[in-house]
Amino acid sequence: MPVLRPDYRLSRASLQHLIRMLRSHQDHGWGHYLEVLVFVFWLASATSYRVVSRSFNIPRTTVHDMVHRVTKKLLKLKNPAIALITPYKEPVRLVVARRFNHHHAKARSIIERSFGIMKTRWRSIFFKSLEVKPTFAPEVIACCTILRNICVSIGDIMEPAEEVFRPDDNADEPHLHQDQQRGEQIREHMAAAVSAPDGLVAALEVHDYL
Repeated sequence: MPVLRPDYRLSRASLQHLIRMLRSHQDHGWGHYLEVLVFVFWLASATSYRVVSRSFNIPRTTVHDMVHRVTKKLLKLKNPAIALITPYKEPVRLVVARRFNHHHAKARSIIERSFGIMKTRWRSIFFKSLEVKPTFAPEVIACCTILRNICVSIGDIMEPAEEVFRPDDNADEPHLHQDQQRGEQIREHMAAAVSAPDGLVAALEVHDYL
């Protein structure tokens, strides 16, 4: 039985599980299997639709449609995104702010390690320029994270890369997001909750940030 991981970056069990998860009552025959295989192969190799077209001997436009169709199916499995709060800028004088930054640093190290894990499985995605529209790129990355969670759920684990994501050099530059003020207010509440955890705010009750 051939090994699938070199070409698909998934074990056979993970691929079969994914095919079952994405199947709907409208899917019949081998079409669904082929769509998933084409999508995962494209994702694992981060190559052009033209190359995938030659590999599977199907039209390039069909490859494009398959990739986008499976992407939409997979994104329906996505859990709600967790908003990330930036730390207080150093130097920090208030004890409450220092305590928040301490917990924030621990959470950030976990996030940075997760980038190393993602880069191990999807090296082609995270080390190459994607030949897709900028608006589609975030959806591709989201699919990578969803597939990673599926793999973990059935024991398909790959050792993380030694080279992990490093903090941005310009992390202290002003943020231009429109909801910056609201984010700062949430951070104030979270910092207070970290210092007085008996009365947790709603945001801290959803996830175990501490």
